[in-house]
Amino acid sequence: MDFNYCPNCGAHGSIQKQDKTDYECTKCSWHFWNNPKATASTICVDTEGQLLFAKRKIEPHKGLYDIPGGFLKYNEDAYEGAIREIFEESGVRIRKLQLLPEIGHNEYLPGISTCDLTFITTEWEGEFTPHDDVEAFVWKSVDFIASSQFAWPYPPGLINRVKAFIATMRSDGRLS
Repeated sequence: MDFNYCPNCGAHGSIQKQDKTDYECTKCSWHFWNNPKATASTICVDTEGQLLFAKRKIEPHKGLYDIPGGFLKYNEDAYEGAIREIFEESGVRIRKLQLLPEIGHNEYLPGISTCDLTFITTEWEGEFTPHDDVEAFVWKSVDFIASSQFAWPYPPGLINRVKAFIATMRSDGRLS
């Protein structure tokens, strides 16, 4: 992270890097904390136990797949952000979400890290149509998350958690 001028007082060359997270102005003591950016992604599971994946239309990782989602806005509730992101990317309205306990982190771009919240749902309205930064949607098994075609690694335990969710759907008779 490079600052030529302090965003607070305008002093040239006054921002000093304290560590990877903390930057301080030597003139006015303004601080910038390069904290992780929060993301919310939603795993959509169909009646056959397949998951929806989005092929990325833009960098980073253009052409690779990811779980639909994106960055939360300032002061946005994570549930509302997950619902908004799915709508922006697909035109689909999510009716019910469940937060999964596996929280991940990634380096989105050099110097920009994320704190990744993942939700899961089986309830939505509409047909998934690529919008925004999505080139295409595909339905695949949960194991696709571990493939080389996937954009970012997900937290340990996520695949097993989703498999357990799908097994519960089978035992409840929600899978065809």
